[in-house]
Amino acid sequence: MKILVVDDERPTADQIADLLRKHEHCTLSLYSPADALKHLRHIWFDLVILDMRSAELAERILEAFLHPEVLLLDTTDTSEELVSKVKQVEQQLELERQQVFDFLQSGYGEDEPCTPDQ
Repeated sequence: MKILVVDDERPTADQIADLLRKHEHCTLSLYSPADALKHLRHIWFDLVILDMRSAELAERILEAFLHPEVLLLDTTDTSEELVSKVKQVEQQLELERQQVFDFLQSGYGEDEPCTPDQ
């Protein structure tokens, strides 16, 4: 999974990114909201991890992009809790991808004519 970690405290962002790399995720650490928004315009990420103080940035991301998932971290989260939360997001994304794949494989209603209100 491609994950963007954004935190104005470099050591925190880098530590989280390193932890997730150990769990076989592709991660990028950034240290400012402006950099995060710039990268999101050009690179697809499945998940953006922000600290709780970045709620405004989370809103901007959700308003501007149809993706990615956004996870706000609580400073009390342990490494295990963070990895568990990321795993939950990963499982949800995989389920959604499978549902889209199944829908496309089913012919997505090609036997039924579409009407303008569909």
